[in-house]
Amino acid sequence: MEPLPGHVCSWCGEPFRVPDDPHLCLRCILKKPPFQWCRGLFRYSDELATAITLLKFRGKLSLLDPLQWALKKGLAGIDLPPVDGVVPVPIHFRRLMKRGFNQAEVLAKPLAEILDVPMLPRVLTRVKERPQVGLGFKEREQNARNGYILSSWGGSVAGMRLLIFDDVYTSGATARVCSRALRKAGATVSVLTLARSVRVQDLRHLPVDFSV
Repeated sequence: MEPLPGHVCSWCGEPFRVPDDPHLCLRCILKKPPFQWCRGLFRYSDELATAITLLKFRGKLSLLDPLQWALKKGLAGIDLPPVDGVVPVPIHFRRLMKRGFNQAEVLAKPLAEILDVPMLPRVLTRVKERPQVGLGFKEREQNARNGYILSSWGGSVAGMRLLIFDDVYTSGATARVCSRALRKAGATVSVLTLARSVRVQDLRHLPVDFSV
C-alpha cells in the first residue's frame, strides 16, 4: 500500500504535487471545512479498493486483520490531534442487519485502543439508505446531504474532541455532513480515513500566512 505524502493541506489533508511549507489548498481558502483536521493514511489504489470492497460487500472478514495492521502501520507516520473519542461513520440499519457489521467500526477498533479513548458508534445515525459507492462527486454531495444526524440515544458530545473515522475519503461529502452534525452538538471534529482518493485537479495550492 502506498502512504500518502506528508505535504498536504493543513485543513482537509489534500495532498499537494510538491513539498512546501504548511498552507491551505484552494478549496479550503475559498470555504473552510467543518472539521479542523483531516488525513488519509494510504492512497486509494486498485489493490486497496479491492480489499475494502471484498470486506464490505462480500463479507471477507479474513481481510480485516491485514487492513487493521495497515491502519496501525499508517498511524505511526502521522501526528493525530488530541481526541476524546472515535466516531465511526455509521451505515444504514438495514445494511447493518444484512451485512452484520459496520466496516468503519471494526476497522477503527485498533485506533481507539491505541488512542486509549472510547469508540462511540451510536453518536451518529445514517438516515439515507442509498450508499455512496458508484456515485459521482456531485451525486455524492447530494446523497450525503442530511444523510447523517445526531442520534437521540448517543449521549451528549458537547465540549468533546471527536475523531470521525471512515474507510475511504472520496469527495469528502460524508466527512463534511458528519462533522457539521457533531459541531452543531458542540463538539470539535477531526477526520481520519484508512484510504483517500486523490484527484489530479486538486493538486493545486496557494500559500497562506498563518501569522495573521
